[in-house]
Amino acid sequence: MVSATISKKGQVFSPKEVESGERPNGQKRENNNGLATIKDADYDAHYGRMVKAIHKLVDSSHVQIGTSVYLETVPVSFLQIATLVEGEWLDRHVVMLAELGAVLIDRGYQLQETNDHHPLAWPCFIDSSGSEVVQSEIRSLCQQVRQRLKKFPGRTKEIGG
Repeated sequence: MVSATISKKGQVFSPKEVESGERPNGQKRENNNGLATIKDADYDAHYGRMVKAIHKLVDSSHVQIGTSVYLETVPVSFLQIATLVEGEWLDRHVVMLAELGAVLIDRGYQLQETNDHHPLAWPCFIDSSGSEVVQSEIRSLCQQVRQRLKKFPGRTKEIGG
């Protein structure tokens, strides 16, 4: 099977040319930021304005600079970068997911990406034989993790109800 991309101007590009931005005539494409209809110059100008606006909000004290932590074991990639509330508190549900991910890894399960590209999509876990872990087992592990977290000797704080 041959694959090609045809531009609006009728030019044909190979998958390698599309991926790299290289063209046979040595020119570079103008939209390397992954946005097919937005030129790099427009993207850069807009990005610069956004960064300035964010800094202005922080400087005005309307928004506070925050801290986040990367939790590699959280199975949902969108939630792996967790914001620390008041600079030190993590959402208990995100902590539960991080603990669940650690338990699954400890048991030898591997994360397998699915074709669902939604930011909150739940991945597939497979065992050493290549079989998918059944949802009832994951629910049981979630329950065990919740019970363990209830015994957590550290500080907890109820924020926003």
